[in-house]
Amino acid sequence: MKFLMHEEIAAFLVKSTGSIRETISSFSWFFLELIYKAMSEYLGSCNRFFLPRKLRFRDTFLQNIHTLVTILINDVIEKLIKDPRQAKSVNASLGFFLRDSLSLMDRSFSLQLIRDYLVIFSEKLSLATSESSQTSLMSLRIAFLRIICSHEHFTIINLPFDLSPTSTTSTSANSNSIYQSPFKTSNSSFNNGINAISSSSTSTSNNQGAAPPSPSGSSSLSSRESSSHATDSQCPSNLLELSSSYKSKHFLLGVVLSDLSATLHSTNSTAQAKTIALVKTLLATHETDLRLSDSALKNRVASLYLPLIGILMDVRGCLFDPYGQCLDGTPVFPRRTKHSPGVNPKVALAISGLSHSDTTKHSKSQISHTLSKDLTQQLLICFCWVIKNIDKSTLKHWMRELSPQRVHQFVDLLQLCISCFEYDPSKQTSLGSTASSAVIDSSAACLENDETLIIKSIETSSLFGGEKISGTIRWRMDEVGCLSRKRKTTIYSHPSEVEVALEKQVATEVTLITVDTMETLLKVLAMPASDHLHYLRPILVRLLMHIFACHQSVQSLESVFATQRSIVANYASLIFEERTELCAELCLQLLRHLASRLPTIRSNAAASLYLLMRNAFEHSSSFSKVKMQITMSLSTLVSNASSYGFALHESNLRRSLKTLLTYLENDLSVSTELQKTSFATQTKDLVFNLHMILSDTVKMKNVSNDFEMLIDLMFRIAKGYQTNPDLRLTWLINIANKHAERENYAEAAQCILHCAALVIEYLSMRSFGEYSIPKGAVAFEELSENILEESATSDDVISPDNDGVCESAHFSIDGFVHLIEKVASFYEKAQMFELLPNVYKLILPLYEERNDFTRLAHLHQHIADQLKKVEPPVSAILDVADAFPTPLPGSDKRCFGTYFRVGFYGYRFGDLNGEEFVYKEPAITKLSEISHRLEGFYAERLGKTNVEVIKDSNDVDPRRLNPEKAYLQITYVEPYLEVWERRKRGTHLQCNYKLRHFSYATPFTKDGKAHGELKDQFKRRTILTTQYSFPYLKTRLRVIGREQTTLSPIEVAIEDIQKKTRELTAVLFAPPDAKMLQMVLQGCIGTTVNVGPVQIAKVFLSNMSVDERGKPRDKLQNKLRLCFKDFTKKCSDALAKNEQLIGADQTDYQRELRRNFAEYTSQLYQIIGIPSSSSSMTGRIPLASIQLQHSHHSNPLAAIAADIGPVTAV
Repeated sequence: MKFLMHEEIAAFLVKSTGSIRETISSFSWFFLELIYKAMSEYLGSCNRFFLPRKLRFRDTFLQNIHTLVTILINDVIEKLIKDPRQAKSVNASLGFFLRDSLSLMDRSFSLQLIRDYLVIFSEKLSLATSESSQTSLMSLRIAFLRIICSHEHFTIINLPFDLSPTSTTSTSANSNSIYQSPFKTSNSSFNNGINAISSSSTSTSNNQGAAPPSPSGSSSLSSRESSSHATDSQCPSNLLELSSSYKSKHFLLGVVLSDLSATLHSTNSTAQAKTIALVKTLLATHETDLRLSDSALKNRVASLYLPLIGILMDVRGCLFDPYGQCLDGTPVFPRRTKHSPGVNPKVALAISGLSHSDTTKHSKSQISHTLSKDLTQQLLICFCWVIKNIDKSTLKHWMRELSPQRVHQFVDLLQLCISCFEYDPSKQTSLGSTASSAVIDSSAACLENDETLIIKSIETSSLFGGEKISGTIRWRMDEVGCLSRKRKTTIYSHPSEVEVALEKQVATEVTLITVDTMETLLKVLAMPASDHLHYLRPILVRLLMHIFACHQSVQSLESVFATQRSIVANYASLIFEERTELCAELCLQLLRHLASRLPTIRSNAAASLYLLMRNAFEHSSSFSKVKMQITMSLSTLVSNASSYGFALHESNLRRSLKTLLTYLENDLSVSTELQKTSFATQTKDLVFNLHMILSDTVKMKNVSNDFEMLIDLMFRIAKGYQTNPDLRLTWLINIANKHAERENYAEAAQCILHCAALVIEYLSMRSFGEYSIPKGAVAFEELSENILEESATSDDVISPDNDGVCESAHFSIDGFVHLIEKVASFYEKAQMFELLPNVYKLILPLYEERNDFTRLAHLHQHIADQLKKVEPPVSAILDVADAFPTPLPGSDKRCFGTYFRVGFYGYRFGDLNGEEFVYKEPAITKLSEISHRLEGFYAERLGKTNVEVIKDSNDVDPRRLNPEKAYLQITYVEPYLEVWERRKRGTHLQCNYKLRHFSYATPFTKDGKAHGELKDQFKRRTILTTQYSFPYLKTRLRVIGREQTTLSPIEVAIEDIQKKTRELTAVLFAPPDAKMLQMVLQGCIGTTVNVGPVQIAKVFLSNMSVDERGKPRDKLQNKLRLCFKDFTKKCSDALAKNEQLIGADQTDYQRELRRNFAEYTSQLYQIIGIPSSSSSMTGRIPLASIQLQHSHHSNPLAAIAADIGPVTAV
């Protein structure tokens, strides 16, 4: 028998053993290349290329090749631990040989060898115990697949779809050869549940079905077009799934996509990155393949990757979403943050409605991990390539057959593409470019006529991936071939410029693909028998709003505006009647783009807004509503522009409003019918109102850094809309957002409470008792003393039935419930849990009326859970003149705010000159903190040398101040409650809620000094009355009244003793704390300070005159004497409690405290003790005797009460 060279080499390699086999394995690349070269020479010299592939080589040679491949596979696995580098080399050599064999040998045989490789690796993966070994095996396997898939006829081998109905039927014979991915899809290791490939070999016929042989090594895709019938437009919905039929017909691609699906469900980031890079490289190869320049061919190739869309739908939960982690919370309608695009779509709720989403929440895979942004972008760019190149008729029929859940997931992926590829203008700004904050300049973002060739001296990442191009990788296609289509060359000197330019182009391309797909979906909705897809209309409109909200290029926005105008024209009833919140959101986005710096964007936005109004006017019932929504949108936009992350240029907006009038004039000149209507008049009135709002914008810009002044201005604007409920509601919500941003939750709750009162006021005018709702704003008085501002009792109040009034969805029962729940949410954040029952009782009757017992049970349980957070109130008698208990200040750990009086003096303050305000600051704010903040702010605004802070709290005489300077006087104030108020307020919250009166004290002496001797120390108490009660819509309230009283020296002494008594009382009733108790005791009877109380007694009680009952005739002296008795009693109780708390190591300290107390009571007895003659006549025992001898008295408290006498005696 004549032996051929390739057969001899194969036989020698198979039979080799020992060191020879080891050498062969080390130089496998050489021997395998030699075999391939010999095979090629044999086929060429013997003219065997024209034979069928099965007849080209002998069976013995094929058997040797099969054995050799098995040997090399085992060598790869064995050397993986000993010599990983050698294992990678052998693995790559084997991959290149099998890839090249697809061009020479029977492809069924070559694919069987590839399958054997996958089977063996699957078994080894199932037995791997450590994560590192699993990762190494997967890396080799993916590298092998990457080489195999680089074959020039990869597309032919995978048999492009014939979308005929018969192509979707799978036979049982083919099911035996289906490849199953070895990767475990759970988050644990890959040890269990692995479906390995069956080790039994498949029949030749079956393999031929999987990979039909080509008659020649140079077969083209066009040669197979005859297998495609006219039924290509039919696309069954099961083509989206990675089904058994798909895997049997498209073996290699089925393996790749199966591995992609499995790795995405795993937590192995290395395998995920390599598998995604493989898919991305395949698509990049298709994109640059000149053989696929025909769109029909590329459509068929794209159809191969339909299961990729299904895979991404299944793993949507693990894809990175820039805006999927928004903080829930603080603003009523979320502001722009780093987690939200542009003007957050939910802000439309402030204009038109509630967040009652119409879309069903589709289920997502429960995946705990999240891919990185880079990997997510690579997956999504593959997704975009597929939907861009797939035949549109195929996409239409495919979308019609998908389930609603799948369609929703598909649109969700489109939205995710927009989010992930949104261009960040800050990158361009950092490179010295000047880009608009709303859009990207078209000259930089996209190229309309010419493509750009990026020339650079360093390696950069390609559009389809982040891997560097290396010339040593023989299986990577050379990308120079694609340069023939380039016509324009742009040279970038900095690598960052390359990345920015590339990012702009990708962002533009992704947006155009998404918009084009939206157009296709809209055409599907317009097709006959598509009524079952009408639920998709609002979802597509919301996707359009999301595109508007993200940063886009000029070219992108032109397409988006065109699509938007088409949607408004074709779905007017949806936008103007069925889903009015979509119209509100659209108005907001169009107004935002009206302020763009680029004239092209402004003209497009103006045209869209004008056509929106024109279409609304044709629906006469909705034009007034659209006008109101436009006005409210602008109000929302100007008040929250900074929060949404862009600067509102009112000058550009004014130009755009003039453009609206230009469009109007053009229409009036050509349409006589339009001249007969009121459209022109109403449009001009609307533009005038918008100009007035812009005037307020200028004022708000000037005070944007002064929070208090900004809130005052917004409050005045809201006050100006007292007769326009919709706009007042909008501005109140805007103020609530501002407060929520600064965590002023009590004030935010008040704003929404006023909104609810405003809504219920108009609902009660319209309901006529058909609902169980409160009868106007008066029902809210328990929650706020200021709420009657929303009462519609004035003569100029408009009726809710008037056209264009109360159009917001908040003016409904559901809207009212939503507002009340938001009020409760803010109260919870402000820790005002006691108010929740009064809040929820406003809506409980509605649930009772609806028999919604589930919701009722939830609300009652929620109220109970929140009220458990309130600590039981601790009360005590803090004043001997008032027998009613008062909550102890320190018994509740909650702090609801700190208050300061701020006076402004000087003409430089403008309208604030001569005014006094009470500022509410966050809890535990020190005087130095607010002084530093205000001084720094006004010094920056008025000049450092022109601002001065008055350090004392004395009355200010403006005539003695320097007229060229601005003076601030900042004083700490405390809430002031009259005696009757303290009796009514039995909890800590009640003592800190509905506050209108505040007090502060100023010490002085008659000689002008602030402090002097006890007998000369006076105090001036000032009681301030504010315009409204705290908490309110604002954190600073104007002082409208002040009352001053002067305390005599003895009254000052009484206050000092009462203050110490309150401190003792608070410690006694508080939870046991030995350190705090000893600290307060030391301050009362310590050796270093006990001269204080004793000295007070010496000064004011030494020469007191008593009556026949032994009581001082002077009421103030008698009150001071009773204060001392109370103070002494509290000291005695504190000593007794301290003795119970201390340990043995503090016995001496306790003995010292008792000695100090005895000395104190002895001195006090000598001062206020009553002569023995008087004692014998009255039979009364002096206080000191009681305290020193109380151990011999059976009831010392009764004796003290008898000595004090009735409270009215004070």
